[in-house]
Amino acid sequence: MKNAFETILPWNDSTLEECTLAKKIVAEKWNRIIQSPTLWLHNFVKSFFERSSNDDYIFQDECKVDFLSNNAWINGGLSNNFLSEIGFEICSRLDENDKNGVIYTPAILASSMVHMAAKEWASTSTNTTLNNSKGNHHDSMLLYATWYDPCVGGGVFLLSIMQFLYSVFHENANFDNIRGGDINPIYVEVSRLRCSCYLMKLLNLSFDDAYRFWENRILVADFLERNPSNPSIFAGVDNIPESDIIVGNPPYVNPRKISETLKKHLKNEFSELSGKQTDLYMFFILNAINYLKASGCCTFITPAQFQRNSYGKELRAFIKKSASVTAVFDFNELPIFKNVGVHTSVFSIKKLPQQDYFLSYSFDSLPRSKPLEYGYSMATQYPASNLCGDSWVISAPETTNIYESLLKDSIPLSQYAGRIYSGIKTGSKIAYFIQEEQLNDFSEDEIRQYIRPMILPRDITPWKVSPTQLYMIIIKKDEKIPEESSLFKHFSKFKNELCQRADAQKVWYSLRECTYYDMFPLVKIIYPDISTRCRFAMDKSGLMLTDGAYFIPVEDYYLLGILNSSVAEFYFRNYCANIGNAAKGGRFRLKKIYMENLPIKNRLSNEKLSQQIANLAYKATLEERFDSTTQDELNSLVMDLYNIPESLREQIRGCHAKK
Repeated sequence: MKNAFETILPWNDSTLEECTLAKKIVAEKWNRIIQSPTLWLHNFVKSFFERSSNDDYIFQDECKVDFLSNNAWINGGLSNNFLSEIGFEICSRLDENDKNGVIYTPAILASSMVHMAAKEWASTSTNTTLNNSKGNHHDSMLLYATWYDPCVGGGVFLLSIMQFLYSVFHENANFDNIRGGDINPIYVEVSRLRCSCYLMKLLNLSFDDAYRFWENRILVADFLERNPSNPSIFAGVDNIPESDIIVGNPPYVNPRKISETLKKHLKNEFSELSGKQTDLYMFFILNAINYLKASGCCTFITPAQFQRNSYGKELRAFIKKSASVTAVFDFNELPIFKNVGVHTSVFSIKKLPQQDYFLSYSFDSLPRSKPLEYGYSMATQYPASNLCGDSWVISAPETTNIYESLLKDSIPLSQYAGRIYSGIKTGSKIAYFIQEEQLNDFSEDEIRQYIRPMILPRDITPWKVSPTQLYMIIIKKDEKIPEESSLFKHFSKFKNELCQRADAQKVWYSLRECTYYDMFPLVKIIYPDISTRCRFAMDKSGLMLTDGAYFIPVEDYYLLGILNSSVAEFYFRNYCANIGNAAKGGRFRLKKIYMENLPIKNRLSNEKLSQQIANLAYKATLEERFDSTTQDELNSLVMDLYNIPESLREQIRGCHAKK
């Protein structure tokens, strides 16, 4: 019978019983654990092999532990995976996991990534080709390759490397060149213990002998403490080796959660990444490339956003200059990690000049075994030119041909329509957004002077604006209102929250600086930042917009028609940042940096078609419902306008059908 985790996460390593028991043991022994977590972990495992009866380490549940097994719940007992659950629970209680961006990687994926890393490394011109995994023709170069995991966590990648090498080389497997590090000594100890247990099984060693083997190979080390391309005061750090293969799952830490001290260090050490929105994992990618030996390979799983978002531009440029992307496997938002929803991808980067092509595949579901091996069997070859600094475009050659058609006789949207404006960032919805019935709480003068109708991004629909019952209170920066007023009393209820805003003003209830309040009452095209389809509407009601929505202050129905067409949607799905795989129906992000570059065809290039598009768009703003037949007519007109060849139109139509 499947447990709850297996139902949700087909790649979960531990059983529900193991997770529950780990929590129970840590809770029961916490007073002893907290004195020295690493010592307690060490003695906890050692006690099983020395048949200790010390109650500090033995738990009373009637079950057995098989620390030499990597399979969960063998013969009613607990497995090696149980150690990582214990370590994870201890670190959770110490608030180390969220702070350091720790995410547990399923063993099935770690094993597949190790195979992928070995395959990519061995395929370089300077290394012999990795042969079949049966070991009939051993690759002597691979036997002596150096491996490194910069963030060992529960040790799953180190174990996978050992298992892979043993599967290829059997008793000739060489574990001497496996290394790992982590800033958290608890995870370092967990990894040492798990690898020690596996080594005991393979070589029939004692616990102490196996542990001594790993003690100087898995170390407490900060992978970001030294940038080998920028030696400085950290140049004396020598516990991070240059490696042939670096594999792992670097920490995901949002820049807002990175301490100021670390930010300062990262800025000094890694001048290549200066953006304020740089996530911690991006520094790991950059430094992994630095630590690779010539023709070395890095295989990571990380969020995929850096591949298209504006804040990843510097990293993409560094990769293009310093290495070659050989494979990218997109997992969209599939449930790979327990309790974490993130759009991830696995990729390999080799320290070689840019190659001519790379392989890629996008998963719609999770294979039950060998996911990346399956990805290779389904992968498509793409030109390396798709991985430019502006964006990683993983799409068929036909996509590039369509894009070239869009560019011909076109100008960027920013040049055609001028500036794009964002909605108002209030920092507190509850304080600044009110319902229609709440208007009764304020005077007519207050309503006239400070309160405006608004629309939320989620309520924006294509073509026209629906009636709204929401209002926004606008108190401009440092503007003061009478303390006896109803508005002041309203804001007073939320004073603590307003004062704690990141952009709190001197006048605590006022909004941050905005120089374009006078633009909101104009007729304008509005749209949401995140969407699964084109939702551009003509607003003639002067609505206020909140953060998460944008507007273009023009009454231009020709432009509106293009923006709501399949051609525009094709562009958004392939050239904008995305959440999930936008090309397969996921959400795309219409941030200004992408919208401004949308190619808009010169109206004079075909005045007749341009007018027909404008007429249809105007008609759509008047009707209750814009039917599919009329939408298809509009799509065809826009494709005619951009001279899209008939052979490429089906791809655009198919893209538009994914809602």
